[in-house]
Amino acid sequence: MSGITIAMWCIMVGLAALFLCIAVYSSKSTKKNMASHYIADGGVSPFVATMSMGATLMSAFVLVGLSGFFYTHGVGSWVYVGWSNSAMFLLTIVFGYRIWILGRKNGYVTPLQFLSDRYQTRWAGIIAGIITVIFMVPYMALQLVGVGKLISVLTDGQISYYAVIVIVAFLGLILTQVGGMRTVARTDAIQGVFMFTIGLVICFIILGKEFDFSLAKLFARVEAVDPEVLSIPGPNGFYTWGRLFSITVAAFFMPLSQMQISSRYLTVRDKKSFRMMMVGTAIIPIIAIPAAMMIGLGAKAVFPALASGDDAFMSMLLAYIPLPLIICAVLAVFAASLSTLDSMVLSLGSVIGKDLLPGGMEEKKALKFSQAGMIVLLVITTVFSFNPPQLIVTLSLASYTATLQFVPAVIGAYFWKRATKQGAIASMIVGIVSYCILNYGPYKIAFGSFDQCLWGFLFGCITLVVVSLLTRPHPERFHELMGYVDKVYPYNEEGAALEAEAERAYHSRTPDTE
Repeated sequence: MSGITIAMWCIMVGLAALFLCIAVYSSKSTKKNMASHYIADGGVSPFVATMSMGATLMSAFVLVGLSGFFYTHGVGSWVYVGWSNSAMFLLTIVFGYRIWILGRKNGYVTPLQFLSDRYQTRWAGIIAGIITVIFMVPYMALQLVGVGKLISVLTDGQISYYAVIVIVAFLGLILTQVGGMRTVARTDAIQGVFMFTIGLVICFIILGKEFDFSLAKLFARVEAVDPEVLSIPGPNGFYTWGRLFSITVAAFFMPLSQMQISSRYLTVRDKKSFRMMMVGTAIIPIIAIPAAMMIGLGAKAVFPALASGDDAFMSMLLAYIPLPLIICAVLAVFAASLSTLDSMVLSLGSVIGKDLLPGGMEEKKALKFSQAGMIVLLVITTVFSFNPPQLIVTLSLASYTATLQFVPAVIGAYFWKRATKQGAIASMIVGIVSYCILNYGPYKIAFGSFDQCLWGFLFGCITLVVVSLLTRPHPERFHELMGYVDKVYPYNEEGAALEAEAERAYHSRTPDTE
């Protein structure tokens, strides 16, 4: 066994021990009810909330997967990931703040509970929950695949790809079961700081050693090797303008469609926490994504014939980074993968417990069922990871392009009083069925160069409008919910009083079932 392998085992064991200690500490303040386990009783502090959101957004998808996508498909990756991720703060302002306000007032544990409440039917939350649970598995698998490939290559196979997958999945299981959101948020904060710091250090070392800290030299070298990497649609024709627009829309709406992101809004403690998290949502992608771009394009300039783009990250590390820092970089990816995995598993557990289980189930029993569901999903994800696609970013694309299909119903719930429960349900069904037929059916259908996810989204929007206009609206609940938001949103004395009252009700509502 090589020295690198021994070092990796020691550090992974040490990291696991640290996280287990955090889990045990967090469990002491976690009650045995859904709100405490899944959203930490809405009490996450500003810094922890911000870093937890950042670590959830910037997973192995960025350092390993996105650098590989830059290597394989070129600068179009910046357009759809860089712009859409940085612009997410707009949705945080428009939607995130509203769901936080309504969550405090009505005791939501998942954002999908708002859908059921607004449309006055549990089927709205159930259908969105089923779509979420099914199509989040590929994105969770991405986390395992990314770190599995990296550690296996670094140790020359002495720590096998499958062993890494099982280890990360097991740690994710422990962190989500013991202490719930308090554990996940605290470990995310540690992992986020570590990942962003190491990513920037690696990026500057590579840029300095090979390209004299000059982006102009980097781009010139890439152009000399393959000029199509620096243009649209890229060397493989992947980024047609239609597809680029489609997947940019899908990525932009992730704060509404991806539960591991939208559920974070329900965890924050106060307005200060929310504002800090909102700013972090805009800034963190600006830090992380350029690093992935420079690593991926740098690898294209130096190693133009790699077997897979996913090898770009490790190839650059081995060529330019000293061994101690390589180990730190791999651990940063390990941390990034684990932080996003446990965030996803926890959010899906809350969806199972609050949106999919029969209403009226006793709180403690529902919590046990949802925790069992998390275990099942982790096992499925682990098995799914054993045979991944060539480029792991395709796993994330499959996830958030599918969950985009219930976004029309979410937008209608917030802003269109004429939207009906029949329209919302029909919209989600038509959207996801259209997406699946166009994307996975025996005969794939393409309309121009647009991705199938956009057509499903458009069909869903049309269905929402048409069916809602043909059915009888019941806008009373819309006026109750949005009327409350309108009173609290412009912060004044009346809004402050209403918010304080809701805050008292929120903390007195959660049952203590220990």
